[in-house]
Parts: sequence; C-alpha cells; structure tokens
Amino acid sequence: MSIAVKTEMKGGIRHCRPQDMTFQDVDVYGCVMAKAPIFEGDHAVRSAYFRMKTGDVIAKHRHRKWVQVMVISGHIRVEQKGADLFFAGPGELYFLEPGFDHVETAMEETLLVVTQGEDRPGWARD
Repeated sequence: MSIAVKTEMKGGIRHCRPQDMTFQDVDVYGCVMAKAPIFEGDHAVRSAYFRMKTGDVIAKHRHRKWVQVMVISGHIRVEQKGADLFFAGPGELYFLEPGFDHVETAMEETLLVVTQGEDRPGWARD
C-alpha cells in the first residue's frame, strides 16, 4: 500500500499533485532524499516523486530494468561513461537503458518523477 496522498478516480485514474503527497526520507544509492510513491509494483512498474537538495549526488549505480526521469523543477546533471555529460531541467526527461553505470547530481533543489520497470522480487503486480 502506498503512503502517498492522491485521488483515486473511476476508470483507474490516479491524480497526483506533489504538494499533496506525503514524502519520506529514503536512501537511494547512498543519497538520502525525499520520496512520495505514486504506485509500486502495479503493472510491473513503479513510479514516485523524489526531492533532491542542492548538491545531492546519487553515487555511481546501474539499473537492472529501464528508468525514465522527468524533471518537474530544478536541474540535474547526468554523467555516464561513454556518453556526453548533460543537464536536464524543468519539463525535460531522460530515459536510461538498463545496465549502464551513471551518476546524478542535483544542481539546485530538484523535483523529479521517476518511473521504472519493477525489479524488486515479489513486487510486480498485474
């Protein structure tokens, strides 16, 4: 069950506003940031809002499944060996194929929506 405050509507719609969500601190690859789940495990996918503080660094890591990151506000720097360094800002997104090491750094207070293939055993639900 999700801890997020959101509106569940007929027809399977979930309407979420970041300001109405309940955020909790979580450790993401050594970086403590605030997370508000939107859904977890449904349709073998999970999605959540994340708040990063200026200078927060998600240390080098890789994913076993795809990840899509949408920047709502702020700016994030993305470094991946073999790829060009880039910055993503409000309204921009990036998609990460599985298996590539990368590092993400918040250049300022940043709000993200991260959606990814569910890779935790026992969490996938259809």
